[in-house]
Amino acid sequence: MNLSTCTPGQRQSIEHVSGPLLVSAGAGSGKTFTLTQRIAYALLPESGPAASGVDEVLAITFTEKAAAEIKARVKRTLRAEGLAEEALRVDGAWISTIHGMCARILRTHALELGLDPAFGIVGDAERADLVAASIDEALGADNDIIERGSYGALFDEFPARSALPSAPSVASMLQTLLDKAVGLRGGLDAVELGPEPPAASALARELLLAYEDVAGALEQAGKSAAAERARVQATEAQEALSAFIAGQPDGCLRDLDEDRSVRIDELYLFPEVIEAQRAEGDEEAEDLLAVGETTLDLEPALRDALVPTLPFQPLCRPDCPGLCPDCGKRLEDLPADHHHEVLDPRWSALAGLLETETGQEGEQDAPTSGEEQA
Repeated sequence: MNLSTCTPGQRQSIEHVSGPLLVSAGAGSGKTFTLTQRIAYALLPESGPAASGVDEVLAITFTEKAAAEIKARVKRTLRAEGLAEEALRVDGAWISTIHGMCARILRTHALELGLDPAFGIVGDAERADLVAASIDEALGADNDIIERGSYGALFDEFPARSALPSAPSVASMLQTLLDKAVGLRGGLDAVELGPEPPAASALARELLLAYEDVAGALEQAGKSAAAERARVQATEAQEALSAFIAGQPDGCLRDLDEDRSVRIDELYLFPEVIEAQRAEGDEEAEDLLAVGETTLDLEPALRDALVPTLPFQPLCRPDCPGLCPDCGKRLEDLPADHHHEVLDPRWSALAGLLETETGQEGEQDAPTSGEEQA
């Protein structure tokens, strides 16, 4: 196997076939190439072989497109090395997404698990249709749940359905609730219905970073009137967010002076190389860093390396309790039992329902004047 075109790091990764190996590299550095060469090398006699067949190889990717690309590259490499029979087995190899691997295991042991071996996997579009149909069935044809009972206050506050997707309704709340539950191990039982909202300053920082990225892209958008208006709006939004963040209490309101060092290990490519990779359908091409005419723009790489190392809430000392997220006062100056009652506004109607039911129970338990006399 000719590895003369590989970098020393790639070659070391390819030839390491005994024991675990962790490869950490940036976008466009050749991770997919190294992985496919490593799989092929493990099947060649010169490696032992480390694997007696491609069925002993497990490769998990994020997308089906990436899995198909890895299979195609492995087949080409095996054919070039004279392993045509092994190349024919690659299509049946364990090279897939995590969902594909799990589905394959379930099909193999379907009868033992009491499953139909011909079961199908519901896609995102089909799942959305099923959920929408279930919500429609629950709400009923007359836009109401039959014998809705304790949910009456919720329907008094919100309509059952809304013609506008962004407008709040019982159906949209159910959809949000199900979307949250689908990714949790415990399903609906694991959903927290009343989490504290994120700090406004944290959201503002995220928006500011997003606007900075947008502003950079708008600089390349030409000189049309629409582009100029967009640039002005982005600049105004950045200034407003910066002013908002400056006025927000954060950390512990004491000045901080801290030196921080980060290491940047990024690969910069010429624009024509990036365009060539994009034309070949490389999914990582959009994330590649380009070399300017005479300069390197280190800001994206420096920001990506530095920001994750910064504390979310900078404090004057490690044991400083910081600020109260609700009133913004220093927790160190407040009593130990200081707290605020926070209710998620989406469920405020349920709180009113609880008060109503409590009042009704009190009325039922209270004796009438006739009973008192008796």
